[in-house]
Amino acid sequence: MAAAAGSGMPSEHRLVNFFLEGYSRYTFTFDLELDLSDPALSKNFPLTGVPLAGAWACACRRWGEDVHVSISWGGLSMGTFGQRVAYGLQLYWLDESAYPQLLGAYQPTEYGPEPKPDPGSPTRASCGQGMALSPLVFDSAMAASGGKYDVKTHRSYRFVFNLESLGSEHLAAHYNSFKQEIVPALSPTPYEVRLVFPAYGAEMWIESGFLSQASSYFKTLLSADFAETAAVTSKYSEMRLTPSTSSVSQDRLALTASSTKRFIRKTGVLIPHSSMSRARDLHATISDRRTAASEADFDYFDDSDDETDELYFAHHPPQQHSLDVLQLAYKEIKVTKTAFTTYRAVLACLRMGYIAFAPLWSTFFYSTSEQARSRRSYIEAIVGRAPPTHPYPVSPKSAFRLAHLLELEPLQRLCLANLKTQLTIECAPYELFSEMAVCYNTWRKVVLDFVIDNWDAVTASTEWKETEGEIKRNEIDGAAPIMLELLERREGKAV
Repeated sequence: MAAAAGSGMPSEHRLVNFFLEGYSRYTFTFDLELDLSDPALSKNFPLTGVPLAGAWACACRRWGEDVHVSISWGGLSMGTFGQRVAYGLQLYWLDESAYPQLLGAYQPTEYGPEPKPDPGSPTRASCGQGMALSPLVFDSAMAASGGKYDVKTHRSYRFVFNLESLGSEHLAAHYNSFKQEIVPALSPTPYEVRLVFPAYGAEMWIESGFLSQASSYFKTLLSADFAETAAVTSKYSEMRLTPSTSSVSQDRLALTASSTKRFIRKTGVLIPHSSMSRARDLHATISDRRTAASEADFDYFDDSDDETDELYFAHHPPQQHSLDVLQLAYKEIKVTKTAFTTYRAVLACLRMGYIAFAPLWSTFFYSTSEQARSRRSYIEAIVGRAPPTHPYPVSPKSAFRLAHLLELEPLQRLCLANLKTQLTIECAPYELFSEMAVCYNTWRKVVLDFVIDNWDAVTASTEWKETEGEIKRNEIDGAAPIMLELLERREGKAV
């Protein structure tokens, strides 16, 4: 709640509230109680809980007749937040209804690295951003408000700072721009939403308010009308552990035995190809969501993070709680078709602004079996270098599917950007006719663009010839529309 509009009585300069939102575009919001007419105004408010690197603070000072508001992050290397970063600052006064009225704003139109070089010392990085407001700004606000605003008597303000990476990488895509933070908890207190993963006897706990704010899907799911899919329980019930995570993965693979499959012979990986319905449309209506509960109605799919789950649980066995240990009300969401590590990574991304992607399976499909195992080795190596609380690297396909379900568009864009970096001449033929390309237009467009741009090399590859054979034998469901779209795109480019 913002501070109420002041009456002109003397008050201590203070930070009333601080909010931080986002995971692709960070928005810092400060509700402040200030006397901007005080000639001695000089306040610095240190911030805690900011997931980006640096020592963050908000400051308000008088410089002569001007008022200067700023945000600082301390000493960081140039470009820590990216090489092409947009930022903006806005200062508002809050009226009697706590509604923000703009006083001044600064939004550069040229983008560059952030932190950028310090103008006074090009070899040193800048420590923050700020803007100055002259007396004319306050006089104009007084006139525009019909006298409701007066800098001499008003005390309630809101300062907003936005920071967004415009490159293909996430704002916090590097460990050096990311602070260690707590990922979704493995114990309930003080959280009230329990995500249950029965395949592994695992669970996560998180706040309902955080989920509802982060995703409109969760907001609907956790509403009172969805008691049947997010049941309120008065007592925590004990869960049994699955004896073997590896056997669970095999069971899930066996579920697809009746579906049309693509068998990648050189790796021995079995991929279901017809069971995945045309994606997210199943969840467009409330009744569909009620039926689908917490996730899409997909069968087992390629590039799941089941292998990563096995690695995770090998190091972190699922926790159990005795039936009589906890007495609390909570909402429960059962997750049966999304990997534990996928959910953990996506929720951590919402919380902290960071996600790590693993290589696509298709980048190993056309290698020897010894090379194919390097994907697991890659994940193990990343996990070994990262702090123990960091989420494990996850497949961009798995993350995209979950982001699509949860209506997280910025995360979907990040997954697509990662896909673009992973495509190769060898794996593009498979990816073009994968279930992801069949089901998701945006995913398919990225692969189509790559194939069109590399037409001669892709169509001359052995992998393309093999894929053509599968299509002629009618082994790939949904291939005909994609092939037609590819030819139309090719003809359009030729013209």
